[in-house]
Amino acid sequence: MIKHNIEKLKTILLIFLIITSFIQIGIHWNQQNQGFPFRFIAQIFNVSDNSRAMDVESLKLKYFVPESIIVSRSLTASKWRLGPDDSFFQDIWNDMTNNYLPSILRQKPNKVLPESQWSVITSTNCINIEFPLNWPNEIIYWFENIKPGEVRGFGSLKSIAIVPGEDVNKTINTLYVYDGSQVYQYMVNIKEDFLPKDFYAALPDILEDQDEPVLYSLPFESSKDILVHDSVGDTDSYHTLYISIPQSITLDIENIESEALQESILLNQKDSFMVKYNESVSEILFTDTENLYKLYKNSILEYKYLPESNKRQAGSVSASFAQAISFIELRRGLLGNIDLILTDIKEAGNYYEMFFDYSYRGTPVYCVGLNGRIMPSITIKANEDRVLECKWVIRSFEENDKPKNYSLYFSRLMNELIPATYPEILTPDDGIIYFERIEPAYFFNLNSGNRTAVPNWAISSKTRDYFIPLAEEG
Repeated sequence: MIKHNIEKLKTILLIFLIITSFIQIGIHWNQQNQGFPFRFIAQIFNVSDNSRAMDVESLKLKYFVPESIIVSRSLTASKWRLGPDDSFFQDIWNDMTNNYLPSILRQKPNKVLPESQWSVITSTNCINIEFPLNWPNEIIYWFENIKPGEVRGFGSLKSIAIVPGEDVNKTINTLYVYDGSQVYQYMVNIKEDFLPKDFYAALPDILEDQDEPVLYSLPFESSKDILVHDSVGDTDSYHTLYISIPQSITLDIENIESEALQESILLNQKDSFMVKYNESVSEILFTDTENLYKLYKNSILEYKYLPESNKRQAGSVSASFAQAISFIELRRGLLGNIDLILTDIKEAGNYYEMFFDYSYRGTPVYCVGLNGRIMPSITIKANEDRVLECKWVIRSFEENDKPKNYSLYFSRLMNELIPATYPEILTPDDGIIYFERIEPAYFFNLNSGNRTAVPNWAISSKTRDYFIPLAEEG
């Protein structure tokens, strides 16, 4: 009897040790992947991870949003820009993501045309949906929950043009997809849940009847079709923004001793990192055997995964993108009321490099580097397994007052504001006036602390970026 009890106790102890070892392995695995230590345990027992407040699956569509939707009658005639706050923008984008995009991803294109045809197509009566980058098709499949084997057309997505007048059949709409190198034509059957074709055909007339501001193509050489306002009465309302270093990651003794800073950066892993505060150079380091976080006084966060990656390939671009936005979103609470825009993604051997900018209600908020040029606010290198490196200029954003009206009249910018501030813009050394960017935007400097930001004209040439405050109206 005694022997039986001893054997039973040994068995229970052995099981306990196995479970404990299993859990320790799980914790270590999760920590290597910037995850949550107890997610592994939750998966074992099918328990939701309450500490993980955000789910990448529910967040990914926040990043897949057009830069703008342009409604046009022809290349030289009236054009209108629809922004994210416009109800027509939401109607069109919902129709695209819920109906048109799933359809064209699963069907072969009717035609494949050369890149030169894109300007011809978009010079007609059309609705042009423009993205800030050329989205890799694998990420599009992930967004739309489509298996790659089901896809039969374009390789990436830069713009989509809806051309309602191309086919007289009211049950068929014509779409063109531009992937940066070719143009793909799709004839899509309009089903019950789609917006009526007449909606798209009538949209220019609707916008004209509503006296929406008309835009025209920039009358100078430019890197893309830049649209400008050519009516003296064209204005828009903008808030003043208060841009600050988040209080919880300000480098001071109080934050360090209270562990508020560690919790903001390291999240649930804060107890596993060593901390080194170098007061003389105003930086703090958090390290363990595999991860290094460095936070500077100007609120630049740098992260590096220390072991050398043995992967020869970057792996899945959608999984790499998921790793990047997970890293960001878990610290999103530091930023306040601001959006993040993915502006580019590049494959670089065994990782992907992704660039993000801030945006407030559809208006860019640019970070200006020490050389005076616009730089990405966030740069992340990631593969399908983890984030490898990150450089993040962290700022918090909030509205500072009620919105005010500002003039968007292009002739005023060219004839008054530029000559009074940067006349060299109009007298380049080579004699050719060329623009890469002219748009309303906010900005902050890399080394600036807390500041109030008013809306500016952001103007970019080949060699320099300029910021000129918009003229207030009324």
